[in-house]
Amino acid sequence: MHQVGEICELGLFYGRISAKTRPILLTQMHSNSRSMSKLLKVVRIGILCAMSAGPLHAAHAQSDDYILGQGLNAGSFNIAGYATVEAHAKKGQDAGLLIDDLSLFVKGSVNRVINPFLEVEMAEADLWFEGSPPLKNIDPRVDIERLYNDFILDDHVTFRVGKILSPVGEWNSIHAGPLVWTTTRPLTSYRNYPEFVTGVSAIAEGLGAQELRVETYWQPGSDLDGPDPSNVAYLFHNTYGLHAELPLGLTDKIGLSLQGADVKGTREKQFLVGLNGRFTLDRLEIETEMTWTALKHPLVVRKHKTEYAGYVQGAFAISDKLYLIGRGEFFRDRNFDRTSRNFLIGLNYRPKAPISWKLEYVEQSGPNLGISSGPIASFNILF
Repeated sequence: MHQVGEICELGLFYGRISAKTRPILLTQMHSNSRSMSKLLKVVRIGILCAMSAGPLHAAHAQSDDYILGQGLNAGSFNIAGYATVEAHAKKGQDAGLLIDDLSLFVKGSVNRVINPFLEVEMAEADLWFEGSPPLKNIDPRVDIERLYNDFILDDHVTFRVGKILSPVGEWNSIHAGPLVWTTTRPLTSYRNYPEFVTGVSAIAEGLGAQELRVETYWQPGSDLDGPDPSNVAYLFHNTYGLHAELPLGLTDKIGLSLQGADVKGTREKQFLVGLNGRFTLDRLEIETEMTWTALKHPLVVRKHKTEYAGYVQGAFAISDKLYLIGRGEFFRDRNFDRTSRNFLIGLNYRPKAPISWKLEYVEQSGPNLGISSGPIASFNILF
C-alpha cells in the first residue's frame, strides 16, 4: 500500500495521518423499501454537504498564515481543530443529520515548563431528523476533552499534568474523524474503560534502537468535567495504567496496554489487558485491537466476571485516494450472556489529506451495545 505518513504538527495524535486515503460509495443495504428510502435520504444529505464544503475550503486557502490541516500559528501558540458532519439511517431510528464533533485545539509551545494544551468539543448537535423541521432540536453537548500542561524533562521524557486521552490501544488517542477510517467507532476502543483520565502522566519516547514509546499515567480521583452518565456504559475513578508501543517501520506498530480502575458507585475493580497493531501488506492495511478485562468484587447482576472484545479491520487501496474498508468486531459484555457482533463495509475517499468523505453500512447482531444496523455517511475536515 502506497501511503505517506506525517506526524500531526499539533502534537495531538500519536499515530500517522495518511496523506492518501478513502471515499463515498454505496455498499450493502436492506432490500425493503423503508431502508432504501432512508439510504437515499443519506445520499441527498451528502450532496448538500459537498455543496457547502467548497466555500469552506476556499476560505481557508486565502490566508497565507493558515495551512489546512495544520491550523493557525500565532507566536508560540497553534489554533486548530476538526469537524465531522454525519448523516445516518439506522435501523429502528429516524434518519438524521448532525454535527457529531466540532473540536477546537489550542496548543502552546513556550519553553520546557510552559506547554499548555486545550481541546473543547461540541458534540451531537442535531441539524435535522426525520419528521422534524431542520434546526428545531439543536441541543449540543459541550465537553472539555483535554486540558493539560507538558513539562519537557529532556529530549526523550515528558511529564504531563491534567486531563488526557486514556492511552489504551491506538484508536482512542487518534479518534478525530479525519484521522480514522470509519465513521462508526469500534466498541472495543471505548466501551469498557475510561476514555479520559485526569491526573499525571509520564511519556518516554525514542527508547533504544527500536524507538520504543512508553506512557504511564495515574488518576487519583475522578475525571475533570466527567462524561454524562447517560452517554457511557460505566463511570470510573482511581485509574492507573501503562501503554507501550513498538514501531515496525514508518506506519506499522504493535502496542500493549495495561489499566486498572474502580467502577464508580460500586465496590468493583477492574483490570484490563489490551493488544493492538497495524500492519501493511502492499495495498492492504490491517488494524486490530483486542482487550480482556477481569472484575474484582463484581455486582451480583453481572453475567460474567470477565469480558473480552476485539476487532479486525482492513483498508484496501483502490486508488491513491479511495479505499475499501471492511471490519468485523465481537464484544462479550459483563452484563449479557450473548456476544454482540457487528460487521462493516464501506468506502473512504480523501481528496486531500485533511479532508475525508465516508460511506458505510453496518450489520449488528446480539445485544445492542451502542452500534446499530444501517447506512452512515460523513464529511470530515481537519482545519
